[in-house]
Amino acid sequence: MAHQTTLEITMSTRTSTAAISVAGARPGRATLALRAVEPLIGAVATILCNTLARHRRRQTERELLALSDSQLKDIGLHRSHIWYVAYGSSTPSTGRHHAGH
Repeated sequence: MAHQTTLEITMSTRTSTAAISVAGARPGRATLALRAVEPLIGAVATILCNTLARHRRRQTERELLALSDSQLKDIGLHRSHIWYVAYGSSTPSTGRHHAGH
């Protein structure tokens, strides 16, 4: 067996003790960290969902605006209603049918 100095024994003991202390403390810290991060994760998820929805609405609007009036008529949509379709709002009540114009 190799001879160890007092310094080597002290260092190895401190390292082991520190490793045990950190390992023993991790579940509590991890739980606290997760609780602290959960609202942030929720906020980021909300931002990503809203950004994706906004992108889809704009893409829908661009695609519909690219259609000719006759193509819009074929699908029963008037150009003035594109925004309402793309953004999920109900079409304005005008009391008349625009698709035939």
